[in-house]
Amino acid sequence: MIWICKKCNLTWYYPVDTCIYCRSKTETASSDSYTIRGITEVFTPSPDHSVVPYYDLLLEDEHGNFYIRKAFQSYDLGNEIREIRKEIKVKRIGVIGTGVTGCGIAQVSLQVGYETVLKSRSKEAIDRAFKKIEMNLLKAMEVEAKDKVLCNLKPTERLEDLSNVDIVIESVIEDIKIKKQLFKELDNICSKKTILATNTSSLSIDEIASVTSNPNRVIGMHFFNPVPKMHLVEIIAGEKTSQKTIELM
Repeated sequence: MIWICKKCNLTWYYPVDTCIYCRSKTETASSDSYTIRGITEVFTPSPDHSVVPYYDLLLEDEHGNFYIRKAFQSYDLGNEIREIRKEIKVKRIGVIGTGVTGCGIAQVSLQVGYETVLKSRSKEAIDRAFKKIEMNLLKAMEVEAKDKVLCNLKPTERLEDLSNVDIVIESVIEDIKIKKQLFKELDNICSKKTILATNTSSLSIDEIASVTSNPNRVIGMHFFNPVPKMHLVEIIAGEKTSQKTIELM
């Protein structure tokens, strides 16, 4: 699925309900028909797929997006397949970290209409982040609109306040020990349906996911700075990241 602003003619490959630039409502475009562009036959069993052979299919939709699906029946290149996709509604996003990237992620989340829980270790850091986001919003909109957007920002110093968000995006220091400890705590605090995303650019998604009880919901979501201006997010799946998690992102 993609999100399109008809006014600006901009396209996003992650959920954006409102255009970041002109504030117009975006439209979703999805497809239930895919053309098979590549086929890999797999004969080696794995913990998740003990039945062999199975097939990894490279699929292209009508918008030019590519996906990988597993199948247990054979196909030919060029075949079209159809599927029914159930949309998952995201309403609340949690962001951990109030550095440049963390503030940028929170700002974008707010601008597209999500309730955003922003977590930091101290009140001082939270206050600085709030002022920074407010200042950046004022560069993009009028005071009244800024105040309305900021109503959806929920700053906190408590990790427990992320217990009912739909997605958590952490943007803390690039230290594997710190990230693993954080994800271990999030695994105990958040709903089992919550997607846990790490903004790492170099650390192992599999190692971070290894401390959780549901590694299928852990994924890499690497933003580029400055986040509000860069139309690019790198999605990195771990070995056990589920297809459902990948599609949601």
